[in-house]
Amino acid sequence: MASPLNAATADRVLASGAMPQIAAAIRQEIRERQAIVAEVLPRSAFVTRQGASYFGLKMEGNWTAEAFTRAAASIGIGVTPYDVFKTTPLMRGAMVRICHNAAPDLSSLRHALVGLAELRAVSPSGRPAERALAHEAGTNDRN
Repeated sequence: MASPLNAATADRVLASGAMPQIAAAIRQEIRERQAIVAEVLPRSAFVTRQGASYFGLKMEGNWTAEAFTRAAASIGIGVTPYDVFKTTPLMRGAMVRICHNAAPDLSSLRHALVGLAELRAVSPSGRPAERALAHEAGTNDRN
């Protein structure tokens, strides 16, 4: 049950006829946020659908979703391991879910996405992901 204040607010918004404009503004904001995601991250790095307020960021190198979630939290960015949402058809491999609508504004979203892209580019050990993989491949070849 809604609180009396929430119910009164909803009643006034519905009575005002402003809902179509509010919904259109929300859809436009989502499009702008999705455009920033597509601008900052390589298209192959994420999975989403049109109109979604979230996306799945694919893990690179030796990252697990849990380790990436902890590392992102350590730099002040909240993400969630995607396997919490196993009911979605977007789930393929290790990913984290990012709700781009959680950022208070577009500038904050861009800043967070750049931080996540930089974090994704290193392995959990702190080495750049490509060099870490090459090193591990070389080590495995010698064994």
